[in-house]
Amino acid sequence: MKGRKVTVLDNEYYQKQMAIKQRDEHRRKREHRYRLFKRACAGILLLCASFSALVIGRGIADENRLEAQKEVAQEALKKARHTNSSLNFKIRQLNDEEYVQKLIRKKYLYSKNNEIIFSLPEDNSQTDHGN
Repeated sequence: MKGRKVTVLDNEYYQKQMAIKQRDEHRRKREHRYRLFKRACAGILLLCASFSALVIGRGIADENRLEAQKEVAQEALKKARHTNSSLNFKIRQLNDEEYVQKLIRKKYLYSKNNEIIFSLPEDNSQTDHGN
């Protein structure tokens, strides 16, 4: 069989068989490309879904972080307003001359003209421990 030469008969039957074979091969290639296309689409869809989930997750985490910061800032604002209110009250008191005189007499033991101050032992212990 080694030395024999085979020639193809180019008749109608052979041509039909070759056409069927080419058609089948073309169909297999088309099906293969279609399977690859479906896999690529599924992969792209999976990547898009994963990316979307990541973006949504980060958005939720950022929202929670910002909400916590907002609560902290609101608490700080509340404290600052309270401090501001008490400082404004003290400023109003310091603008009142009678209050300032009373404060000076109490804190520094000053007296008005012709005023006698009696110092009791309890008063001395409070002023010593208060400062």
